[in-house]
Amino acid sequence: MFEILCAACEAVVPVIQAILEAKGPLEMYLTSFCGLLGKFTEQCQAFLPEFIDLFKEGLAENSTASICKRFEMCP
Repeated sequence: MFEILCAACEAVVPVIQAILEAKGPLEMYLTSFCGLLGKFTEQCQAFLPEFIDLFKEGLAENSTASICKRFEMCP
């Protein structure tokens, strides 16, 4: 399961960064992404508010690896 979460995090971080740069509707895109995770959808949606807040606080300037480690989704 840990590998799945890490891969999902690494896949979505660049997308989030692009959305933030484009000033897009971040919550809508992330909710859609969570829907693709099957049995992990609820976990993903529960984590979204914290994930979004941290990005808006400046994590968007960090590397994908450091962001995923910060969220304890990757080793």
